[in-house]
Amino acid sequence: NVVAIAVCPVGKKVLGGGYTVNVDGGTVQTLSNEPVSDTSWQVRIIGNVSFSAQAFAVCASVHP
Repeated sequence: NVVAIAVCPVGKKVLGGGYTVNVDGGTVQTLSNEPVSDTSWQVRIIGNVSFSAQAFAVCASVHP
């Protein structure tokens, strides 16, 4: 079970995000891929093989 989180720099808000997975054969399943706050993006992945994941966030300054 892997949880990866990407956080925006101070003063920026998350507009979107995603992830990359490195897996050595076998399969993995994405449980979630979503914002978890105004400033962070989280991905949760499970698998029964060796793998790693990295989340990324697309961030920007947002003005009302």
